[in-house]
Amino acid sequence: GIVSISDRASGGVYEDKGIPALQEWLARALKNPIDWDARVIPDEQAGISAALIELVDARHCNLVLTTRGTGPAPRDVTPEAPLAGADKGMPGLKYATLSSPDDVAALDFTTPFALKRVYSRGSQKVYKMRPGDDLSWLDFEDGNPWLAQQWASGDRYCTYSICRDGKVFAHATYPVGYAIDGNSCLRFESVDHPGILDWITEFVADIGFTGHIGFDFYDDPDIGLLTIECNPRATSGIMLFAPADGVDRAFFGGNTELITPQRDADKMIGLGMLAVLFALFVWW
Repeated sequence: GIVSISDRASGGVYEDKGIPALQEWLARALKNPIDWDARVIPDEQAGISAALIELVDARHCNLVLTTRGTGPAPRDVTPEAPLAGADKGMPGLKYATLSSPDDVAALDFTTPFALKRVYSRGSQKVYKMRPGDDLSWLDFEDGNPWLAQQWASGDRYCTYSICRDGKVFAHATYPVGYAIDGNSCLRFESVDHPGILDWITEFVADIGFTGHIGFDFYDDPDIGLLTIECNPRATSGIMLFAPADGVDRAFFGGNTELITPQRDADKMIGLGMLAVLFALFVWW
């Protein structure tokens, strides 16, 4: 579903260009065939909410995109309209897209922020910046702007869960300790984190998920629990389970209790640790 929100375009004052732009971009971004359900509507909150609800609930659109509406003015209600029809939201961090020096000049962060290109691999070339830092070194590429996002810190955790029909049957949480470049874990130690388990239990129930699923979290002391990545597949956390745990039962929903690793579960990827120790030895 694609919705162009404009008082004047919907009233025939000028030709709408939002729908063609969305169609052109989606046709390049998605490889599968697309059935379009497009509409041009005025910037009225009730009408926007009704259109979005119809596209999702009645037309069963898997993805709905809108244009930005009137723009930053009292008349603009586009940002609020989707919230009125939403059952569940996902809190995010403050961010800004930088496509030109003018965008850089308009930055208004008052706390540290991360800076990286939109299209880049993982954590490569992520810069930690502070308000007032010189950004004149930035170069700008068409189609690949920079993304500035509020910096998150705190303890980092990864998880692995086995789910059936919206219920978690096995679960492991482990902190990011020894890791390659601070990202790919080499050591896995099972810990209890009730907040993370509650979050995953609610998420899985909401979407009726069946399968493996893993998440990466920050537990920021000021912001709270932040979900930063979802991996709908098996992750290395499965190594924390011992044969005596009977984790195989979770794949078939054969257990009534939640299966978790033993409290002293502590596993390590041997070759990875050897590589790290060798690198440290050479550096030293």
